[in-house]
Amino acid sequence: MTSKGRSGPPLREAAPTGHTTGIHHSADSCDSSLYRPQDGYAAPSAEDRREAGLLAELRDLGYQPATRCTRCGQWVVAAKSVALHMGPVCRAKSAAAAVTE
Repeated sequence: MTSKGRSGPPLREAAPTGHTTGIHHSADSCDSSLYRPQDGYAAPSAEDRREAGLLAELRDLGYQPATRCTRCGQWVVAAKSVALHMGPVCRAKSAAAAVTE
């Protein structure tokens, strides 16, 4: 791949950053994975996958999941708050109470 008027060896594309060239890893030999069992990762259960699918379907239909905060009883709608069943203010208060005990 030489440009017009240029002589010499063809230009080579640079390898993408963060990748090594010429080395292939098998699925069980890669240590940089975020999903290693020894790091505490466990694959989602069938129930977790079903719940995620249902929540995605509800969002596609325009619904927003909500739950009541286990501390104060207010409705929480943020994804993290719904997953933890507690709003951010109550989480902060619970963390502060745990530290003082």
